[in-house]
Amino acid sequence: MSVLARPIHRETIFAGEDVEEHRFVNVDGEYPASNGDPVFGATDYAAKEDEQVAVVTDGTATVEVGAAVSKGREVMSNTDGRAIHWTSGEISAGIALEAGASSGDKIRVKVRSRGETS
Repeated sequence: MSVLARPIHRETIFAGEDVEEHRFVNVDGEYPASNGDPVFGATDYAAKEDEQVAVVTDGTATVEVGAAVSKGREVMSNTDGRAIHWTSGEISAGIALEAGASSGDKIRVKVRSRGETS
């Protein structure tokens, strides 16, 4: 599996809680409260609450998966900020550019951070 990403844009925000690297976060720097909640982007590195963290908001980002994910499928965030398959009616966080076999794998995701639905 490749984990090379090509971020186009990053924003630096303050973490609203302790966050791990390569996880989806919302605009408050926290993991989404529910599966499929809006995503601002994916963290580049881990940060403690109130520390600054760089978040990839456009382009491709490395994201940890929470379950097996298929290449080419839309993904959303679970409550731990990990990528899982998108469910109809929820907000997509991006498109998996490669497959992840099991929880903890890291894949490239084309980030969709504008709260778009598919």
